[in-house]
Amino acid sequence: MTAIPGVVLYSGKSKIANQRVVSILTFHSENGKTGDMGQVWILPLEISPTDAIKQNNNSGACGNCALHGWFDPSVGKVVNRVCYVNVGQAPNGIWKAYHRGNYPVYQPRLHNHLIRGREIRLGAYGDPAALPIPLLRKIVGLASMHTGYSHQCYSIPRQRADKIAQWCMVSCENEAQHNECLRRGWRAFTVVRPDQKRPANSIECPHYSRGIQCIDCKLCDGCEKPKKSIYVIAHAKTGLNLGAVQDSFSAQAV
Repeated sequence: MTAIPGVVLYSGKSKIANQRVVSILTFHSENGKTGDMGQVWILPLEISPTDAIKQNNNSGACGNCALHGWFDPSVGKVVNRVCYVNVGQAPNGIWKAYHRGNYPVYQPRLHNHLIRGREIRLGAYGDPAALPIPLLRKIVGLASMHTGYSHQCYSIPRQRADKIAQWCMVSCENEAQHNECLRRGWRAFTVVRPDQKRPANSIECPHYSRGIQCIDCKLCDGCEKPKKSIYVIAHAKTGLNLGAVQDSFSAQAV
């Protein structure tokens, strides 16, 4: 175990919205899907993640992610949310720990040995595209392997999107996005409902098909190496919410 729980990688303006964010790398995780990977969190700086959700003011961390849902004050809850992250748990806890001063600011001389050779998950919460490209390149270069996902590649400049897609899977919510992703030479991570056909040139996430943890799978690392794309099936209420999301932009390809 390390003497400190994590480090502050970045604090400043988000690269995907006019808001400030803080990014924290925690060194260990008990996440059953990922395994014990280092986790990069991208959180709103001034307000808690839960308040950001309730105020529909979370674009600095999550950009325009279609799976984010939105808070409907008339019913007092978030509707059409497909994202599986329970914001009131780890994201809120890490945000509070940051404001208590629990995480030192990342200094390469002091902290690189804690990152080098580790498996790192970019974006345990928040979108990696919110962070500076040089920082992402640094972390990926130190890690022995990484995973990452971004919903922003269709809404940011193509040159920057190509860099993000080097290290991150491009998250897609419909067939048109998936096909366009492959056309651009990126790798897709596509969510589908149980009744929808499976995306082309893709395999189901091995965690759900074979119980393999991300730390052992190593497939979701962007497009630097040629591999098939990945899809997951959204079941139950999540699948119903996905249907509503897909219907909301069914006329838009990307």
